[in-house]
Amino acid sequence: MLRFADREYYKTPKPMLDPYEIQDMESKIHYALEFHYSVKFDVWYEGFTEKVSGYIHYLDPILKEVRIKDDEGNIERIKFKNIVNVEVEDT
Repeated sequence: MLRFADREYYKTPKPMLDPYEIQDMESKIHYALEFHYSVKFDVWYEGFTEKVSGYIHYLDPILKEVRIKDDEGNIERIKFKNIVNVEVEDT
């Protein structure tokens, strides 16, 4: 029970993004997809934020998700609604 209480203490609410921030993230995602640049996402999931990095493999508008291919070749699916921040690495 103490572990559960400790975990609940560190949870954070999902950040509210304004339309400008969402548009900026979308343009960064499209830029990275077009020029095949590495991307770092901050993903919010159940109260915690984790970092996911790799190359954008596919954008799925029907399921509303981004598919990321990491350095090992694994593909991870990230829902659009869980993305908090996007950073493009141009090098």
